[in-house]
Amino acid sequence: MFISLALALVAAPSPQRHDPTEVLAPNVPQTVEQQELSARRGAANAACHRRYMGQDYWPQPAIWKVADADTAVYLFGTVHSLPFDFDWLTPQLEHIISDAGLLLTEGYRSSATPNHPPGRLPPVSDRLRGDARALWRGMLAIMPEEHGAAFDALPTWAVARRIDAEARRRRNPPPGPGADAQLISAFEKAGKPVEEIESAAAVTAMVMAASEAAQRRVLTAQLHDIARPRSVVERMKLFHRWARGEPLSDQGPRRHAKSGELARLLLDKRNAAWADELAERMSKPGTLLVAVGAGHFEGEQSLLKLLSERGLEASRVSSTQPPRSRTAWIPMPATWDSCSDYYMGLKPIPPGNE
Repeated sequence: MFISLALALVAAPSPQRHDPTEVLAPNVPQTVEQQELSARRGAANAACHRRYMGQDYWPQPAIWKVADADTAVYLFGTVHSLPFDFDWLTPQLEHIISDAGLLLTEGYRSSATPNHPPGRLPPVSDRLRGDARALWRGMLAIMPEEHGAAFDALPTWAVARRIDAEARRRRNPPPGPGADAQLISAFEKAGKPVEEIESAAAVTAMVMAASEAAQRRVLTAQLHDIARPRSVVERMKLFHRWARGEPLSDQGPRRHAKSGELARLLLDKRNAAWADELAERMSKPGTLLVAVGAGHFEGEQSLLKLLSERGLEASRVSSTQPPRSRTAWIPMPATWDSCSDYYMGLKPIPPGNE
């Protein structure tokens, strides 16, 4: 998981209409008419949120178990940000949460993003080429001047992460806490310990070790992603696939790392360290729940495969609920705006999508 960054942009409400070129726009005072329109749009967005959240299936996200005579380790692949009210908790997970004496997660305690030494890197605009530079300058044009200077003081990977986080915050449906964050809250409320399998600072150091060329490839790809965002239907399909326990290899961290070098650092190297850590923990009696990103359980260097190489075979925990077909959420408008306009009475949804 990429770590949270210390740099904060000016607080700004999520725009009712998403324009990828305005992800960093500052607050603009609204007239009374604009406020009324925003209220109507907010109600319409709430209706679209309920519509896209429709889950006519029992969730059954993937869970694996490694066990010996006195130790049980449950492995749960999470999504780090989910739409609010998205249903994913299963009877199996509730039982595991009740039995587990410890939750082990990726580093979640914030770690400050170090600025690079003065003069070490040029301004962000000079780190980019071609249309990526043009996209960045377009963002700078709507950004307070001091924010552009703050970005220039950041490592390149941190710039990519910051603009990605801001773009995600402004999307519809709005992002909420991920499964791992909700599990942390549940364990803490129950008075059970939560430990990090690694520190956020360690992840920061790992990313900082990536070459500048790899970091710039990530930033370039991130700018293009923001300029051409996926539709709400495409994004919701990812959440539904995860909730049904389906593979995410074409959508997971390797796709988003945009660099083989960063994928090796953020996935392969960490998976190997985690496998060693879990092998050691098998000598300690008890029940442990491990909640890390779902992408760590897929690929040639997956956590499951590396555990197997250490003599620890993980078995998939079967669902106690019968699968149900999903249909209600698929025939939806392709964009959030068309759904929102429908509920505001501005335009109809094409036949077959009612």
